[in-house]
Amino acid sequence: MDNIVYVGSSSCGLTKLEMNHRGARELGYTMTKFRKKLEEEPNNFRFEWLVYPAMRTEIEILTLEDRLIDKYLPRLNEKYDNVNKKQLDTKHSMRGIYGVTYEQRV
Repeated sequence: MDNIVYVGSSSCGLTKLEMNHRGARELGYTMTKFRKKLEEEPNNFRFEWLVYPAMRTEIEILTLEDRLIDKYLPRLNEKYDNVNKKQLDTKHSMRGIYGVTYEQRV
């Protein structure tokens, strides 16, 4: 994937997580820099798995997510300390990492 502008992790399917981001305002979610840009230019973003969902703990998926953020330096990610932010779920569940690319369409 070229031009990755956002990296995130989820236990949702790709379609549902995309709908959650695209409908963030209506769903009452925090309007992050990424969600605002997505709202302004909805047709210019594409969601894809970078790491397909598999049975992982939350610490495992957040560690992988941090590594991919360090690798791609996506401009719409905000600074978070994913691994130390809260008590993390130690149960294994299906979790994946997605990337969002931007391509301006004319």
